[in-house]
Amino acid sequence: MHSKVIELRAIEFNKTLIGLSFEQAAVLIALEIESLKKRYTLSSARSALGAYRKTASKELKPLFAVTKDEQYQIERNYNKKIVEKSNAMEQIDMSGLIKTAVGLLDSSKVSEVICALALLTGRRLAEIVCTIKLSATATPNKAAFVGQLKKRENETNGYEIFILSDFAKIKEAANWVRTKAGDLTAQQGYRKYSNAAAAACLQHFEKYLGYCSTHDLRKAYAAIIVHLYKPKSVSQNAFLSKNLGHSDSDLTTANVYQKYFV
Repeated sequence: MHSKVIELRAIEFNKTLIGLSFEQAAVLIALEIESLKKRYTLSSARSALGAYRKTASKELKPLFAVTKDEQYQIERNYNKKIVEKSNAMEQIDMSGLIKTAVGLLDSSKVSEVICALALLTGRRLAEIVCTIKLSATATPNKAAFVGQLKKRENETNGYEIFILSDFAKIKEAANWVRTKAGDLTAQQGYRKYSNAAAAACLQHFEKYLGYCSTHDLRKAYAAIIVHLYKPKSVSQNAFLSKNLGHSDSDLTTANVYQKYFV
């Protein structure tokens, strides 16, 4: 599915609805949705409908959606794939990973400190480079984090995260990276440091994780905090969604981070 093609098709289609009654528009929208479902997979058709909603009138936006049953089918298929993938979860050396990351906090290379912070705080590369702000909490193994790039509902003042080493050293390293990086947008920061951080990740963490990226360090962090801190009464998905900063209503994204176990 080519997004540009869909965007243009959506714009042209919504133009044909101008001047029609709500009932007339609803019939044409239903036919268009059926056409999309015949051309693409159900999940791709659902994604395509987002482009239609962007240029639709306010009253017609809700009509550009798959049915609840189809939504359930998409989620069921997605979860099935995740379960199949999770059967190949890899065991990791928690102590070795943390020890290596802690050692890199004192590195003179920004790329290596980025990797250390990705493992020890679970934050994204662009957050570490451009937006992260940490402050102490009453709990030694936690820090107050502000700088989430993918905002949760009602997320304004940040939230507490688990940290895997001494708070003072982590904060000092995070401040140092931000100072070295300068005033960059998230996109600029990612472009500037992603390649170097990927190389540093392989150099220092491949022996633990195999071929890996900084995003895999976030996944390793997820496995470690589940092992150390997840209450028995809380599901793994709910625990990870809260600590990784996912939407309160989105418990399936956490599946992606279940690549490793301790």
